[in-house]
This record gives sequence, C-alpha cells and structure tokens, in this order.
Amino acid sequence: MALSSITRENVLAFRQRATYLHRRLPQGRLAEAAFAGLQDSAPRSAVLALHARVKDVSPSAWKDFRFVQVWGPRGAVYVVPGHDVAVFTLGRLPRDPVLEAAVRAAAEKAQRAFRARQAQPERVLSDRAVGLNFRELRIASMTGAVRIEWDGATTSWWLVEPPAEAPERARLELARRFLRSVGLSTAKEFAWWSGGWAGSFGSSTRGELSDAQHTFRSLEKELIEV
Repeated sequence: MALSSITRENVLAFRQRATYLHRRLPQGRLAEAAFAGLQDSAPRSAVLALHARVKDVSPSAWKDFRFVQVWGPRGAVYVVPGHDVAVFTLGRLPRDPVLEAAVRAAAEKAQRAFRARQAQPERVLSDRAVGLNFRELRIASMTGAVRIEWDGATTSWWLVEPPAEAPERARLELARRFLRSVGLSTAKEFAWWSGGWAGSFGSSTRGELSDAQHTFRSLEKELIEV
C-alpha cells in the first residue's frame, strides 16, 4: 500500500534521527554511529561524522579498535565497524558470474603480490613492482580479504581471511542500512551509492543497476512504496 503524503520535512527529520544527528550518542556506542559506514575522505571526514554523532570523540577515533578501514561503496575509503566488514565488502560482490570471476581473479592477484612482498621484507616494494594497481585492489576488496589504512596521504594495504558470511545475506543487509540512513530511495539510487565498480565514478553500470533491482525485489516484503 502506497502512502500519499510524505513531505520533505518528514524525510529530513527521519534522516536526522536515523543517523544520530538529533542527539549525540555516548562514547560506548561509537560503532553504532557508523552503522551505514563512514566515508573517510580528506580531511578525515569519518572523524567529523563521528564528532557530529557521538560525545567525546578524539581525532584518532577512526583508529578505534571497533573500526576497520576498507574500500567500500563507490570504491571510496570507508571506516566501518569491524563486525560488519562483510556488509560493506561482500555486500557489493556482483551476482553476475563473469563479474564475480573478475573479482576473484583480482583477489588472487593481490594474494600473489602480498606473498611477493612478504618474501622480501627487507625491500620496500611498490604495488607496481609486484604487478598490481589500486584499481585491482579495490576490485579485490569486494571479497572482504583486503584491509587498508589511509593516513591522509598514503594508503597501506594487507590481506586477511575473508568473511564467512554468505554474499546474498550481506547484499540485503547493505541495502537495509542504506534505506535506514536515507529513507526514501530507489533501486537506481542504491546502485549508484553502492556500486562504482571499484572506483569507476559516474553513472552506474548495467550490472550494478540489475543487482540493485534484484536486491530491492528480494526486500519487497520489508518495503513500502511512497
């Protein structure tokens, strides 16, 4: 059943409360403030976002043990709760078998490069020296196996065990968090926000839009048209 009267003020009030901008949370709920992920572009926007939502936030809050950094939606650097890594990585894994294979191939290439670095710890090897570029790393990050640390100037990366969670479950949860934070939206807007094929900015690809539409259909019983 469609609702007929949702005003701009209704939407703004919803977003303010949903994202904890109406009242600051106590320090103990720091991770909760990042439930939808916090993009961490210059100048440390994740810390600014936390400061707006949580009491007594320090400049180093992005390094809190409850957080990790990953390449998330649109291939951007994100600060996310450590226990939610699967949502922001596997949640973006393409359903298309060809595209998923490309992600897996990029992850295997990252593993080879990582092993090459570990084999020569006395040398500082650039990504290019081990045959890897950042776009490939961003693609590989959709497996959940890549961790990063962006210090405002440079980005360090390493590999970890990927999450065991099923990708489909993560895809649906990513959409839920998107809708919880923005309120009214469409599959097309979700495709733009969550996609970006590992940093290829601009319009969503056909595959990203198809994935978003699939996700919204899967959540149909949880959604109301307005």
